Amino acid sequence: MIRHLVFFFLPLVVFFAACSGTSVSDETERGMGVVSSVGKLPPCTAENEGESFFVKSESGMRVCTDGKWFAVMDGSAMACHTEELSDKSGLKIICGNDSVGVVLNGAKGDKGLSGQGCSVTRKTADSLWVKCGTSTFAMPFTNSDVLDSERIATSLDGVGGFTQKGPFLMGSEVNVIELRDGRTLDQTGDNFETVILNDSGFFKLNARMMMSQYLELHAKGYYRNEVDGKNSSAPLTLYALTDVMMRDGGLVNINLLTHLEYHRVVYLVKEKKMKVADAKDSAEREIFALLDIDAKDFSNSEDLNIVGSGEGDAALLAFSVMLQGDRDVARLSVLLTNISADMEKDGVWDDTAMRDSIADWAEKADATGRLKTIRTHVESWGLAAKVPNFEKYVRHFWTSAYGLGECGKNTLNNVVAATPKRFEKSLERYICVDSTDIGYMWRRATNVEKDTHGWPAATDGFVKNGDLTGDPYVYDSIAWKPASNVEVQLQGCTGSRTGEVSSSPISGNYYICRNRTWNVATEVEYDTYDPLNPDPVDGAMKKGRVNSNITYIFDALGDGWRPVVEQEILYGPCIASIEADSAKNTYLNEDFRLCGSTGCHGEGAAPFMVCINRQWVGKNAYFADTRYYKPGEEGDVRKGDYTNNVYVFSTDAGVSIWRLGWSIDYELGTGCISSKNGQELEKDGKTYSCAPVPADPMGRVLGPCGSSGNSSSMLVESSSGAVVPITISYSDVVCSTRHKWQVQSN
Repeated sequence: MIRHLVFFFLPLVVFFAACSGTSVSDETERGMGVVSSVGKLPPCTAENEGESFFVKSESGMRVCTDGKWFAVMDGSAMACHTEELSDKSGLKIICGNDSVGVVLNGAKGDKGLSGQGCSVTRKTADSLWVKCGTSTFAMPFTNSDVLDSERIATSLDGVGGFTQKGPFLMGSEVNVIELRDGRTLDQTGDNFETVILNDSGFFKLNARMMMSQYLELHAKGYYRNEVDGKNSSAPLTLYALTDVMMRDGGLVNINLLTHLEYHRVVYLVKEKKMKVADAKDSAEREIFALLDIDAKDFSNSEDLNIVGSGEGDAALLAFSVMLQGDRDVARLSVLLTNISADMEKDGVWDDTAMRDSIADWAEKADATGRLKTIRTHVESWGLAAKVPNFEKYVRHFWTSAYGLGECGKNTLNNVVAATPKRFEKSLERYICVDSTDIGYMWRRATNVEKDTHGWPAATDGFVKNGDLTGDPYVYDSIAWKPASNVEVQLQGCTGSRTGEVSSSPISGNYYICRNRTWNVATEVEYDTYDPLNPDPVDGAMKKGRVNSNITYIFDALGDGWRPVVEQEILYGPCIASIEADSAKNTYLNEDFRLCGSTGCHGEGAAPFMVCINRQWVGKNAYFADTRYYKPGEEGDVRKGDYTNNVYVFSTDAGVSIWRLGWSIDYELGTGCISSKNGQELEKDGKTYSCAPVPADPMGRVLGPCGSSGNSSSMLVESSSGAVVPITISYSDVVCSTRHKWQVQSN
């Protein structure tokens, strides 16, 4: 019969031959040397495969197998015993706590229970010697199989790892404790220390030979807090229990998971006689289950790294974040101690109140954007190209604790409450959304989402109170939105109500519907609003509906309704359409009056009123006459648009402009200007010569504007047909040089 044995962390297969009919005589064992300690063992190579040494320091034997010095079972061969199989077909051989093989009875019962039983008489490096009755035979095992694989002499050369809560800081201590074997986990008393080499939390164990592959590690130091982004205010101590033979690449990480599983693993090994590997696997799943994380596919706890790329790494970071929360080091240490003590014997954490508080912290951190801040903190360490997706494990925990169920395609936009057991009177609700960056996820619902969930579409602008909070909401075209106090009183501002103004003030203000929103109306807006006359004619005027002392005018091509200015009451509208009409934007001021030789001053003194920039402005005759004149040729002559004044186009001192001329200029059809000095022309039998005007006896030169410094008068015809004299100051117009056509004597 073949018996398959699995030893702690290192699978070893032991094949035992059943008793044959031929007795096997005693053989000579391999030679066995003696050394003082494990460290004195020679290298285990192919050349000395199967060689045995007695190690004085541990009072036991080591055998060289597959390049490793395995410890052979303590004590004499009689440490093994036999137990009868239930079907009476043979005996099971028990060495220590393991069944190492089965001896079957022969057909006649002469190879098993023959009345004398079977017993193990001695062990060698490659055989177990069994005596049944008077026969003794060897049960061989292959070179790769040894008894009691729970202790293997192990070199620490190349073993190191990362210590993390967040990463421990450089200089933190790591204490390494040698364990005798993986059954008792007893300490040998041989301890040594190392330190963390940099702020990534990395440490390295010095090369040396250990009695077994099992170590206990204690790390103590300050660490980077991933939640607040600062270094911890006090040191923290974390534990780890490991089998260095199973560490790929010599990696042994120390973290919250190795710490919390420690006492549970020790209990399972010592009290429940579990192998270390099985105990660690069980404890890891139990620890992660504290926060509803399924760890069945994760790597061993010593493999996990909070800045790694695997799912287990993401879960570890989430675990570290949630246990840290906003706790200082002292409160975190107490929490870890309580969890460890509570779970030691049954693997269950019974503190539901603390678990609920962690869920509440996680929910708030998710809702307020702190998870993004935590990610930023971890990214700032520069320890990984990409921080693992720890957020999904945080969200899974609090949503599970709140009993929200699955968020997916079938529950998209569902709004639910947490379980009544947790939040019986809470108004908080959660909505399942499809986030661009995250995918399906639960988040806190806004008031409008939870108050209007399930509401059908309504008439645009309809206002209704929320189901949960009682807050008012208005239906705006395609969705419900919070309603303002104004909307509650006026209903919604819809497209069809654009321009509508409230009939009375609300909190001291009138409101106008603009861009689907009620806005505070200006005085003009609420004073001129008239739903019965929505399209007033250009130039219409009316009194304000609220302020009746204000008159408004409608400027269709301008800004619409506006208050009139004083001149408009006297002279009529000065609006965009009037200003653009040359036939309507200028007229004689009927109130203009002759003011004597000093000229006219003050209001109403200008002879013409002109509509400029929406205001009536008093202007002189020159401005009114020449406002729309275009540049002409030298000597061009024309009469004013509003008076009989003559104007000549000329250039004087480099300036080309229409200037006031003589009536003779108009009669002859060309102006006498300085550039034509001395020219002659004939008309109606007369010869005219362009010459300067001579000075009077007092030395003054009279021109069309009068003498320098004086005024002259013009006659203009008013709209009533009367001829009105206009006094024009010399400084009011641009005059020509003092040239005039003179009749030549025959």
